[in-house]
Parts: sequence; C-alpha cells; structure tokens
Amino acid sequence: MTAKEVMHYAAAHYGVSVQAIMSPSRHVLTVSARKVAMFLCRDRLGMSYAQIGRIFGRDHSTVMHACRCVERNRDLARDAEYVAARLPAVIEEVIFKTRRAA
Repeated sequence: MTAKEVMHYAAAHYGVSVQAIMSPSRHVLTVSARKVAMFLCRDRLGMSYAQIGRIFGRDHSTVMHACRCVERNRDLARDAEYVAARLPAVIEEVIFKTRRAA
C-alpha cells in the first residue's frame, strides 16, 4: 500500500478529488479527507511527518496538526478506521479491474 493509494481512497470516501486534497482548499470535506489521509499514512504506513509533508505538499508541522486532529475528533477517527478497513478491499478491486481490462 502506498500513500497515493491512501490518498485516492480518502478522496473517494469524502467525494472530493485527489487534486482537491493536494490544493490549498479549506473546504470542510477537502480538509477532512486530507487529514484522514495524512493520519493513515502515519498510522498505517509508518511514514514520518516530513515524508508525508513532501507527498502532500505541506510542512511537517501541518501533518502533525492533522494527525492530532484525527486522534482528538471522534468523527474523523471513525472515518479513518472505515477508510483503513476498506483499503485492502479497494486495492484488490482496482487490481482485479485492471487485470480484467488487460
């Protein structure tokens, strides 16, 4: 699993685009998707704050803040768990569809 895959699924879960997550947008759904994706990169992939910041085009302190927000906010934490639980299934679906199309 990669950070890009996490980002794609978090975006899909919130109904926003990956471009929106990467943008400076402060729309509530975009911000939530960005925070959850950053948190999962840290929590599930074991990436450093600096690595996540480089991928998302943010400073490491912004990533630290996002992770703390998810840990403190029940709704965001619930969303993060849902996204994390669905990641393996979604990745398998993408692989299956790619193989069928080939």
